[in-house]
Amino acid sequence: MGFKEFLEKSEELRNGYTSTLAPADKKFREKLKKHFSEIPALFEEIYSVCNGTIREIEEQMFLDFLPGYRLMQIDEII
Repeated sequence: MGFKEFLEKSEELRNGYTSTLAPADKKFREKLKKHFSEIPALFEEIYSVCNGTIREIEEQMFLDFLPGYRLMQIDEII
């Protein structure tokens, strides 16, 4: 199952979740290459689709992608 399919399943369980994700940052590869010699495959899979969840999200039920795990935005990682 790819990341997009996983997001679809997440949306089925928590209607509205995917609308809380920031759109993919078109420059995510450039940003990551400044800090990683090679972009991890997992980062490529996630950040080509979205830019994660903002820390200050209003709907706390949508904060975590999986219980206890938030999809951090690129700028938070670097």
